[in-house]
Amino acid sequence: MSRGMGRVYARPHGPAPPAGEPDKRPATWWIEHWADGVQYRERCRVPGRKAACDLLKRRLGEVQSGTFDPQADRIAFADLVSGLESDYALKDRKSLKRAQQCIAHLRRTFGHIRAKGITAKAVKSYMAQRVADGASRRTAAMEVSLLSRMFRIAGLHSRFERLKVENTRTMAFTDDELNVVLDVLRNGRPATAMRPAVRPAPYLIAPIVFASWTGWRVPSDVLALKWSQVDLDAGEVTRWSRGTSKAHESIVFPVNAIPELEAVLAEQRERTTALEKATGRIIPLVFHHHGGQPIRDPYGAWHAACGAAGMPDRVPHDLRRMAARRLRALGMSDRDIAELCGWRTVAMVQRYLGRDPKGVAARLRARLAESGGRSRTWPAHGGIKASEA
Repeated sequence: MSRGMGRVYARPHGPAPPAGEPDKRPATWWIEHWADGVQYRERCRVPGRKAACDLLKRRLGEVQSGTFDPQADRIAFADLVSGLESDYALKDRKSLKRAQQCIAHLRRTFGHIRAKGITAKAVKSYMAQRVADGASRRTAAMEVSLLSRMFRIAGLHSRFERLKVENTRTMAFTDDELNVVLDVLRNGRPATAMRPAVRPAPYLIAPIVFASWTGWRVPSDVLALKWSQVDLDAGEVTRWSRGTSKAHESIVFPVNAIPELEAVLAEQRERTTALEKATGRIIPLVFHHHGGQPIRDPYGAWHAACGAAGMPDRVPHDLRRMAARRLRALGMSDRDIAELCGWRTVAMVQRYLGRDPKGVAARLRARLAESGGRSRTWPAHGGIKASEA
């Protein structure tokens, strides 16, 4: 037998029969093949010569394509998790915490099973059980998607059926809606028979206005913004991508091009300077709480204000869509919007813009107004003479 080829053979169990009697012992089928000069033997778990031949053909195909991994059958669920966490750390992904929440649910079902035992049927049953336990279809689909990613990182093949969900969020604030939320944050709301009182949170107004124009993430980009990133004389704010200060990876937003942003930063600088003189210490953050403390948890005040404004389902991430639509209304191209807001591809801009029929209608009216209302007028009777009717 030449190397690179393989063979199948059977190993009988039990004592050999006496001489001259037929051998009726049960047998286990094995395959033997070579890869990179190393001989491999593997027991076929399905009885029969045909199953062994099929397994040998599959292994020879893996050897030829370069995907053969002799340790694949030994990969445990913990190994899949370790590979995923390493990938997240290498690529500096900020969604590791959410991924760990998904892993906790997956571990309850698959934690004691090796990767080869996580079949498509088992994953389908897992999704059905998660939905039956009260999890949303979106959550179950996210967990299965993460499991598929774990398999891809480990170099394993997976064909897990996924739930089809519409998970693209399309909500965005209009100027009037955001003004109502800002008014609640500025003045609060008294208690009613249906709702408790909402306390004012004026310290959130400036960062929300800033995020509604820049499209930067509120917790990681806006609230973490420092005065060392702001140049009021040049009218620019720099966002260091992924926590680095390398110039070629930074994002510069010209705040002096938008009067509202310029006024917000100027007022914030005056407040910070007055607070530094009163406390005798340097306050590095642009947006801060009373006494110069960092704003660590804005979500409680945010959700209370949105609920009092009649928009309880809004999240700070909706400000990113608002910023994209604001910049589009100013005539910015998709490539320019991506560069200002920090999206790496134009496809992300299109995803955030989504469908905006009200905005399209408003822009059409504005263009017509700029042109002096000049448009083609339709003749009486729809342009059709009575004699032609």
